[in-house]
Amino acid sequence: HGIHHLNFDWVCNDFKAAKTRVIFLDVEGTLAPDKRKVVRPIISQKVMNEHLPSLDPQVLESLQLLVNDRPNYVTVLSGREKSVVDKWFRGVPGIGMCAEHGFYSLWPEKLQPKVPEWTSESSPDAPLAVAASPGSATCGWKCMVSETSLATDEDWKTIAEALMQQYAKRVQGSILENKGSSITWNYTKVSAALICKEIALQLERYLDPNGGADSLMQGYPVRVSHGKGYVEVMRKDVDKGVAVRQILDEIVAQHKEIDFILCIGDDMSDELMYDAVAKFAADQEQKQEQMSMSSLQTRKMTRWVSKTFEENDNEDRSGFYSVTVGRKASKAGYYVQDVGEVSELLQRLASQAVKSKMSRFSSMPAFSHAKGSDDDDSDS
Repeated sequence: HGIHHLNFDWVCNDFKAAKTRVIFLDVEGTLAPDKRKVVRPIISQKVMNEHLPSLDPQVLESLQLLVNDRPNYVTVLSGREKSVVDKWFRGVPGIGMCAEHGFYSLWPEKLQPKVPEWTSESSPDAPLAVAASPGSATCGWKCMVSETSLATDEDWKTIAEALMQQYAKRVQGSILENKGSSITWNYTKVSAALICKEIALQLERYLDPNGGADSLMQGYPVRVSHGKGYVEVMRKDVDKGVAVRQILDEIVAQHKEIDFILCIGDDMSDELMYDAVAKFAADQEQKQEQMSMSSLQTRKMTRWVSKTFEENDNEDRSGFYSVTVGRKASKAGYYVQDVGEVSELLQRLASQAVKSKMSRFSSMPAFSHAKGSDDDDSDS
């Protein structure tokens, strides 16, 4: 049945009806044009970070309006370093941010007071424990793993870095990126794309821990990702899907039933977000069935990924939307054409959020007259 274009009216209607809304957004290729694909000779990771895409002020305004609306939890996720992500969104107070695919995170402000402060001493065996980010220059950011667990990364990082350094020297214009959770060979600025792709496939085979006798990473707790112009080795317990699930679970832990999710991305790393939302939906339905909640049996949440276009009508939608930018094979349920359509959708949702907020205020009882009478009595 394939993938179909996202119906903005359906999204807006479900958004309006929902009491707890969660929005996850990739950055490059989703909120802003992906400049990583622009051919430009570069010499270092520092120079690469100086050519970051700028976010449209209208997009930032829409995000702020959505963040300000009480039922909404908005989080942006990127593979970039936390300093870069913070630079992009520091002007949007309250928004959640995940850097390096979730290795570093700053949860939405509405969740922060109740975020547990895990440490390696209190939970040494928890692979996804949230600990203070080592050496973090940005206040409030947390590291997904404990310092004890971080110490075990040095062996595989040394091997991966040494191999990728050879490839960076071999292919002019490619660079090596050393992040907290991963090592990346980035060739997005190299013009000979086809040749680079063949070289990248070779590198991927050497780094794949399941690659057999040729693999240099065999036995290490890592995985390899080959995306748009990069080959990346990272901890296997760190990805955008894990970050998304942590946030969803925390919202539920605060006794809030989630009835709207919008998740938009464009790259291979974003497919893990769609998986996480689908798994969350399935788990929620299973819990509902176990509790024999007959009133909710009509909400078949797990069908949102596999629905045909004909089935997806107004009476049978879960309110959970996974969306990829550009029509292509994806685990997402829907697609939008480009970054412009993402911006258009966010503007519509922001407008709806403002209307809902005004509606809530207008429906509140007017106490001003009573207060005035009390004041008159106290003056007399």
